[in-house]
Amino acid sequence: MPTVAERIAAWAAQPSLELPVDVRERARLHFVDTLGCAIAARHSGAVPDLDGIIADAPGEASVVGSPRGAETSAAALANGVLMHTLDADDTHQRSYAHVSAPLVAALLSSAEAAGATGAEFVDALVVGLEVSARLGIATGAELHARGFHPTSVYGTVGATVALARLHRIDAATTASAIGVSASQAAGIMAYLEDGTNTKVMHPGWAAHAAVWAVRLARHGVHGPVSAIEGPRGLYETHVGQTRVPCLDDLGQRWETTEIALKPYAVCHSAHGGLGALAELLADGTVTAEDIVDIECAVPTSTVIGMVLEPSGRKTRPQSVYEARFSLPWLLGALAVHGRLTADELAERHLTDPRVLAIADTVRHRVAPLGDAHELGATLTVTRRDGSTATATCLDPLGTPANPMTEAAVFAKFRSAFADADDAAPVLDLAAKLPGLSGFGELARRIRNL
Repeated sequence: MPTVAERIAAWAAQPSLELPVDVRERARLHFVDTLGCAIAARHSGAVPDLDGIIADAPGEASVVGSPRGAETSAAALANGVLMHTLDADDTHQRSYAHVSAPLVAALLSSAEAAGATGAEFVDALVVGLEVSARLGIATGAELHARGFHPTSVYGTVGATVALARLHRIDAATTASAIGVSASQAAGIMAYLEDGTNTKVMHPGWAAHAAVWAVRLARHGVHGPVSAIEGPRGLYETHVGQTRVPCLDDLGQRWETTEIALKPYAVCHSAHGGLGALAELLADGTVTAEDIVDIECAVPTSTVIGMVLEPSGRKTRPQSVYEARFSLPWLLGALAVHGRLTADELAERHLTDPRVLAIADTVRHRVAPLGDAHELGATLTVTRRDGSTATATCLDPLGTPANPMTEAAVFAKFRSAFADADDAAPVLDLAAKLPGLSGFGELARRIRNL
């Protein structure tokens, strides 16, 4: 019987892929969105000293917003960090992973040197998205519960498969590269304890590891082809049990269309509560001045652990990054300001007494909404006169059941620029991804933002 790595490799390395129109279109939008997240982060000033980091690894690969080139794996690391810095990048609900950031970071660092076309980039991206998502579905919330970050664990393997496709590597070498990358798959969730931002490194490190996995495999390093489901493989080491992801319908049913985009640059687990409050605010049912109590019913304990507990840190985030994972604070900010753009998420608002007063009223409980609505939530708001108002957001904006339109994705991209006119040349190229004959012009544009 072929192993998981061998089955994935056989599919990923086939000469041509038949991608449905909607799958190709979703991949294009996820590329635009992920690139826009990196640009927004670069313009925000919230990123680490990436220029100093890549200065130690000079090369020709492009880094978003940096005129200086970098060695390919260093560029992949830097771009992955940028794409996840604001936590505005997409997620795949059933795998609990930010799937696009590691893949786009790895592919963008390599596409120009590989002489890839836009269509080849799309094929490679879809291959990586399908692999990352399917590996993650097999463990669901378990990986999170054990303190691992699925984005980096499964993103390392997915990005490796995507890069192998981009470089036109044969199936045997691809399977070996998967074995190498599984040996590097890591990333822990300890940042949740103190609000530090090591999480932003995870997609970058996954992309970096993928570059090296493919490089090593191409030069004769043999990885174990049983590294996913075998004894001492990725599943056994990370969740304590062997698993076999669903591969029988690989290339027939598409997880790419199940990936959710984000209208808010905050943890996706907060979007259901924010969507419910936005509904109450929009119709005038509730105002910030009315609120004396908010009960937030969320579908899983995982959501509580991400955005509602420990309560002291969630009501008093000590940094903007920590605020992005604090649903009580975010509800207060949305109620007070009526929106949640980069301006409302600025540091000067962290101690706004109006926001904190509402955050202090938030209580929570688990109330399952069904497996299809794990990003949903129900809010019950008590007003000063004792009356209550309730709203349920089953499918937050951006989820597959309530997708963001192309226009909304493009608007989000433009919002990364102080002047929307500056976005036009980059967006025009990114939006035409499947038709690009090469990546030279787009690389030049993203370097010189």
